[in-house]
Amino acid sequence: MIDTSTSGLRVAIVGPSRFGIGEPYAGGLEAHTAGLVKTLHERGHRLRVFAGPEGDTHRLPVAVTPIVSRTFDRQFTGRRDTSHPAGFCRHESERYRMIVDGLRRRPDIDVVHNNSLHPAVVDGDPGDGSFVHVLHCPPFPKLAAAHRRLRDRSRSRHVIAVSKALASRWDGVATDVIGNGIDLDTWLDPSPGRRTGAVWAGRLVEEKAPHLAIRAARLAGLPIRLAGPIGDCEYFDRLVQPELGTDAVWLGPLGAADLAAVFHSARVGVVSPMWDEPFCLVAAEMLASGTPVATFDRGGLAEFVRPHVGALACPGDTRSLADALRHAATVDPSTCTDFARRHLSSEAMVDGYEAVYEHAARRSAYVDDAVLPYSRATA
Repeated sequence: MIDTSTSGLRVAIVGPSRFGIGEPYAGGLEAHTAGLVKTLHERGHRLRVFAGPEGDTHRLPVAVTPIVSRTFDRQFTGRRDTSHPAGFCRHESERYRMIVDGLRRRPDIDVVHNNSLHPAVVDGDPGDGSFVHVLHCPPFPKLAAAHRRLRDRSRSRHVIAVSKALASRWDGVATDVIGNGIDLDTWLDPSPGRRTGAVWAGRLVEEKAPHLAIRAARLAGLPIRLAGPIGDCEYFDRLVQPELGTDAVWLGPLGAADLAAVFHSARVGVVSPMWDEPFCLVAAEMLASGTPVATFDRGGLAEFVRPHVGALACPGDTRSLADALRHAATVDPSTCTDFARRHLSSEAMVDGYEAVYEHAARRSAYVDDAVLPYSRATA
């Protein structure tokens, strides 16, 4: 075993590029990456972090080197959660290749943790086991092709899926499954009190279907509050805005502390994906907040939204989701927090990552230093 008790490993984290990893988070991947950085730093690992565009701000305890020099609007017409805006891809690809090329040449990096969704990082893996790739999305064609190429040329792969459901979709690409974890201190309710109504949180895009959450809450007779950034203006104007009213209020994007306060005051949380969620971080955050979860049974959600902490509904069926809301609203909040403490902590997640890092760090040393694409870090 590698002794990391004194100074830890030297880990480079390559994260998402489109949005930064500061609050309010644009989505689950950004929140997850920030939480990962925080927990690894607390455990004494020495980190180099690459994420987001230039100009992004954050409150992390380490510097973050931007991946791209361009920013783009979180709200633009027609953007789906799984798409990229036109004209951005070439710039993004070039920057990822520059970062990976630099990391391959650095002798002061033990492990590269790839938390991005970009094929250039996978193609840049030297195949010696020093890279740890985490699958956070379905097998989109370009990314899946890159992982197949890596599988064909390397016997020393480390590819982690965030749920068993996601691993099965990747058809033998994943070498391990490590569920996501959250910072429990952020979400645990310090002063349990009266709870009422439902809450939904996430990026407001069609595949997360907040409009169906509103309709299900109405059928269940529950007022609902929604929190999160608009990801698709056309969708919001067409399907969400008309549903808003006195019993369905959109709060806008919220930071973690404000969102936790909303969760703490809700009787039940609702998750309404119209795609197979790889994990669904917001459901874990709700449970840690003592908020039972009613959700469509899609992707990895069924792996931790169990009957004693929530209820599953038939995908796309608002009446079934309303029934799930009624059932979940009867769950004791303390049951949810106890479950989150046992199964959904960032500490448990990082325990799993560290075991993989120890294997990844046993590889031949890189030669030659390299100048990385940006020397200016955000603060």
